[in-house]
Amino acid sequence: MKLVFPNFDHAALKLFYFVSLVLFRLSLDFTYLFVIAPVYSFMGFGVEFDVGTYLLSWAGFLIFYPFLPVVLERLSDVILLLAYLTFLTPLSSFYGMTDVSAFPFFVSTLSFFTFLVLTRKPVLNVVPQVVYLREGRSIVKLVSLLLLAFLVSWYFASGAVRYINFDFSKVYEFRELSAEVANVGFLAYLNSWIYQVVSIFLLAVCLWERKYFFVACLFLVQIFFFGVTGHKSLLFYPFLVLGVWFYFKRTSSALWLPTLLLGLVFTATATYFLIDNIWPVSLFVRRALFIPASLTYDYFSFFSVNDFVFWGNSVLSSVVEYPYSKNIAPMIGEYNELGGNANNGFVSNGYAHAGLVGVFIYTVIFSAFVLLLEKFTEYFPLWFSVAITVIPIRSAIISSDLLTVILTHGLLLTLIFVLLFRFGKPSRQR
Repeated sequence: MKLVFPNFDHAALKLFYFVSLVLFRLSLDFTYLFVIAPVYSFMGFGVEFDVGTYLLSWAGFLIFYPFLPVVLERLSDVILLLAYLTFLTPLSSFYGMTDVSAFPFFVSTLSFFTFLVLTRKPVLNVVPQVVYLREGRSIVKLVSLLLLAFLVSWYFASGAVRYINFDFSKVYEFRELSAEVANVGFLAYLNSWIYQVVSIFLLAVCLWERKYFFVACLFLVQIFFFGVTGHKSLLFYPFLVLGVWFYFKRTSSALWLPTLLLGLVFTATATYFLIDNIWPVSLFVRRALFIPASLTYDYFSFFSVNDFVFWGNSVLSSVVEYPYSKNIAPMIGEYNELGGNANNGFVSNGYAHAGLVGVFIYTVIFSAFVLLLEKFTEYFPLWFSVAITVIPIRSAIISSDLLTVILTHGLLLTLIFVLLFRFGKPSRQR
């Protein structure tokens, strides 16, 4: 039976949309208060409830509602809603439950208000057209296949395949061993581009062209990449592409995104209370939603009283002296006493580099990339545009420095593929 999302008239849609957003925020509050804080208080997830702070967090959460898209028609609509649901909403909940400073929350909110202004349609129309290459699609397909074949062969030739492992509980035992032999020199970048951008782009192309046998083959290749690298996210990416394809084939309403997330949080929380299994809450709520929120406060707390970096660890290293002995992510991991690499999104990293000016600079660069991607993916169905861009865009929002996303995580490569792959007239068929 074909599953089709129900349609509502505009007034009913607006009402259900608002209710779904409110319920999603309430579900996060409940799960934080009764599950995450009691279980993970040692990781900094405490509760210091203050009525005034809680109400202010709701005001900051709801002030964005009038500007949210009800119907998803543009790539920037999807990205704005993604940022609101997966970053700003958990951040508002964390702020409301912990009685911490309002500053990081409102700077983050202002950043995405700026994004909203910079990606308006009149601004999009200013972006110039670029001529397309008639053979571009064939070039992208051929290069993608060659790169996939290279990486599979390299994992065997380098010996990395001997560390292959499909047990989630053991991925950290083999990840570094595999990386030591496979990620040599420039291959550290190339390998990442192949399994984060190239394979996902090719998967979306095969879905678009209804070549389902090759879709299945690419799933197997991605599972192989997960087994060798130990990066669990590689298993998630193909399902994300399928989910985007399935969603936009059936609806363009924004209503169902918060509804689906609400269902996910509810199911994870119910699993904890019914069978005492914390794993779904830990993975889908704490790790995916609240850790980026908590780290945002850690970044702002540290760099509010310590020196900014001013890109002395990257593009300006030749002219700016880096003031610390460790890179930003491990330094924040040491600061919050949790260890590891405390990676976070472009708002936190922008603040670490140059305070409010850094946040503004990163917001402008992020908006510019979204504008370019939107302009040049108007040749594709919206689902395809979202599927090929959502992974690096999500990394930029919640888990990596923006320059790292552009270069290492393949945002620039995605833009190049898009420019080459265009052909014919703009299309927004679903």
